[in-house]
Amino acid sequence: MRKSTLGSTMGSRSYSTSSVLAKMDENLLQFKTKLYGRTPLPPYVHPNEFKVRMTVRTADLNLSDAELLVAKEILGPRYDDVRKRVVMVSNKFDSRNDNKRYLVDVLETVVEESRKINAEESA
Repeated sequence: MRKSTLGSTMGSRSYSTSSVLAKMDENLLQFKTKLYGRTPLPPYVHPNEFKVRMTVRTADLNLSDAELLVAKEILGPRYDDVRKRVVMVSNKFDSRNDNKRYLVDVLETVVEESRKINAEESA
């Protein structure tokens, strides 16, 4: 079994195993979820039951100033310029763990692409 960036086993699912965030302490990624009680009507689950919110400071991403500018363009409204942090939310899957992995994968992709685009522009 492979290990995800968060250290959990991933079974047979295929997630990116990029090492972009592997050097970063996973405690720097802050995740927030809410627990709702059982609803009286089917499907007995609140629509936002599996919603996950991830927050990370941009200083913790180890991006250069030029790479950060590219990342800001990619992230759009998910980048909070006042607090210098990235806030992403996912309610795509019916599992908090899958939504958490998805957000980490998206963040890894943003970091990879911002570095790649910056390298292409400076070359």
